[in-house]
Formats: sequence, structure tokens, C-alpha cells
Amino acid sequence: MWRRFGAFFLDFALVLLIVSPVAALPLLVAEASYTNTFHWSFHRHFARPTDVMYLMPSIGAALLALFFYFYQHALVGRQTIGQYVLAYKVTKSAGAARAPNWALRVILSFCGLCMWPISVVLALLNPQKNFWWDSVTGSSVVRVLAVNNRIERRVSDKVPSSSVGDRGAHAER
Repeated sequence: MWRRFGAFFLDFALVLLIVSPVAALPLLVAEASYTNTFHWSFHRHFARPTDVMYLMPSIGAALLALFFYFYQHALVGRQTIGQYVLAYKVTKSAGAARAPNWALRVILSFCGLCMWPISVVLALLNPQKNFWWDSVTGSSVVRVLAVNNRIERRVSDKVPSSSVGDRGAHAER
């Protein structure tokens, strides 16, 4: 469970590091039009009525970028960078008849993270330790363990092939 929070915050920071400079440009251009000089940062101790007009689309664009980042990775079946670093993957539940609704899963997981204390308590009470949005959307989380082929080849040169075992990526709960 804590891996998932860590992966989310890692992905969240990554997306915002990419989106924030682009989202700040309209604010910087608006400030330049008021002061007649362009600076990459500005300090003032008051708000203008037009600040909200430039700020809300920037916040909306950042939220949309977060949504598409998580949605696209789930839709394609790939791990996000945070999931890769913390070694897990979100997949279709074993008993699910159809593919999960990935868009609904992303929206519900955002809502679940906004009320994280309740989500954590519900996950701790669940025997599989899944979050409620996993159950609702028919998705599950699997731990991913990868074997480096180069290292395995060196080991297999010294050890008989019958004792090396399966090669490639392994998934376990």
C-alpha cells in the first residue's frame, strides 16, 4: 500500500515538473503586459482581478496532464515511472470478465487520494489490502520482479541450466 502512495507522489512530482513551467507562461506574459518588462519570476503583495482568469486554465491543464499520464499508462498496460521504480503494476483483476474502465479508475483514485485517511483504513480492513477503487473498477495490483538477462547469463554459465529456472519478468502478488 505504501509503495502505491510513493509511486503516486513520484509520478505527481514528475508530471508537475514538466507541466508547471508551461502552465506558468500565461501568468508571466500577463504580468509582463502590466509592467512592460518580461521577467521569469515576479513578486508582488497584491492580486489583480485577472489573476484568476490566467490561473484557473493553468491548474486545469495540470490536472488534465495528470489524468492523461495515469490513464495512458493504464490503457496501454505499462507501468508509470513511479510504479517501475517501486516494482508494481496495475492490471485487470483475475476474476474480472472485462477490462477495467481505466478512465473511471483514474478519477476514483484521485478522489480516493484526496480522502486518503479513509482510503487507507478501508484498504487495511480489506483482506487483499486493495483500495476501494480497485474493487469498483475491476483492477488489481501485482508486484513485478524482473531478472536482468545479462546477469542471469553469467550465472547460467556457471550453474547447470536446470537449476536456473524461468527467465524474464515474473509477477507475484
